[in-house]
Amino acid sequence: MHVVGGLAAGVVYTNFDRNWLFLWVFGLFAFTHLLYVFHVQFGAGNSPPLVLPMFYVLAVSFYTTLNFALWPDLSTPETIGTHTALGVGIAGWLATFLSTSLALYSEGSGLSLLSHLTYVNALALLFVVTLPVLLYAHRMVELVRGGTTP
Repeated sequence: MHVVGGLAAGVVYTNFDRNWLFLWVFGLFAFTHLLYVFHVQFGAGNSPPLVLPMFYVLAVSFYTTLNFALWPDLSTPETIGTHTALGVGIAGWLATFLSTSLALYSEGSGLSLLSHLTYVNALALLFVVTLPVLLYAHRMVELVRGGTTP
């Protein structure tokens, strides 16, 4: 799955501009989140299916490959080490910090797990649905500007 994630990230990185990379990463993580939540809420049995960790590995590999590809492209030979270290470190710290902060806030405010999952699911569904809609709209705008028909 690491290889598949890396190859998929390479394809996305070479075929989309940097603004789309953000949506692809969030879309993949949102889909992975939904898989886990569906198992928690509707799964039968205690052991999760193998597809859950496989998609998580795919998402992390995809994100990591894009992160390591993006920072060198935005750096000079003199700043590549610093930019990559700071970019990857800050991104990892923010992900951990935000996740932990949300969990602590949810616990402190007495928000039930089901309510928490409902809010996070809504956000995840928004990302999963938004990505293909934006891809379609972007392609239609390109076609209109180019004067060609689909």
